[in-house]
Amino acid sequence: MPSARSEHSNPAIRRCIEAYKRTYEAEFAKRQDRVRAELAAEAAYRCAMPLLVGRANIRNYIACVGHGILIGTVYPNHSGSLLYAAQVALNGLPRKPRLPGRPRGAAEPAHAKSPRSRPETPGPEIPGPETPGLLTTK
Repeated sequence: MPSARSEHSNPAIRRCIEAYKRTYEAEFAKRQDRVRAELAAEAAYRCAMPLLVGRANIRNYIACVGHGILIGTVYPNHSGSLLYAAQVALNGLPRKPRLPGRPRGAAEPAHAKSPRSRPETPGPEIPGPETPGLLTTK
């Protein structure tokens, strides 16, 4: 059984951990089989994760996936699918409202521009066939 603190500060993670512990203990008491108890507990952890509805739930879902990866209840080969589902759900939500007094398409103030909006400086020259001094075979 992974070491999972049930006193976690995030209530969603705490709920997943509690579901894991309850299921593990019940399954182990019933069958005395650690492997089956572990598999059932891992499934209970995933089933206790929040629904992908609303920003807060999606963020908590992502936190549960991350925590599950750390403690071994969510396998890394499944985590990509789970996180992709969260990304799709998040992109499907309505966008947050714009700041008041800012018409659609208005230019951002110069001080608010991100570093990505600056023109890129040219990188080092990469030798090509027309570069003098390049060895060629004839």
